[in-house]
Amino acid sequence: NVDELVKWYNQIDILICNSYHESFHYTSHEAMSCGRYALSHFWDGAEEFFDDDQIYLTDNELISKVQSFYSIDDDSIQTALNVTEEGEKNKVWDD
Repeated sequence: NVDELVKWYNQIDILICNSYHESFHYTSHEAMSCGRYALSHFWDGAEEFFDDDQIYLTDNELISKVQSFYSIDDDSIQTALNVTEEGEKNKVWDD
């Protein structure tokens, strides 16, 4: 159910995809469509869908990226989460 997925995605800050072999990474794309920040384990082609700062290879890289996300100021987090000054989420799916 799309409505339930949208509601769930909008309750999280970061989606972490640990999959090494997933055909299309639908979950990550759905989360990003809802304005959520997504991190993905490296896989061939990941750089076509994710920025370099969203891809990790080791557990330590993942920890560092999550810590970096939460250590930035609130305005930067809102930008990373794709939220406008009016508090509106710039997302494809509405809740």
